[in-house]
Amino acid sequence: MAASAAHRRAGEVTKRPRVYQVKIRGAASDLVRAEFDDVELWEVPGATCLRTADAAALYGLIRRIEVLGLVLLEVDAVDADESGDPGPS
Repeated sequence: MAASAAHRRAGEVTKRPRVYQVKIRGAASDLVRAEFDDVELWEVPGATCLRTADAAALYGLIRRIEVLGLVLLEVDAVDADESGDPGPS
């Protein structure tokens, strides 16, 4: 019975709205900003972060990063309402 309750709790967690955050190395140039004008974009020290709410768009985003020769540092799924204000894009 305990496993069943744990399974339900785990299922509840996965039902929360998720967004995908991608981190690439370096500050975004004007070209990079123009290429990714369809997603949220903000800079952190030494990197640029991108955010999209759509899993299919995530794969396209990663493909564009590869085509541009950018260095992908991190991909993460986070709660849509998670704090961590992206700041202005």
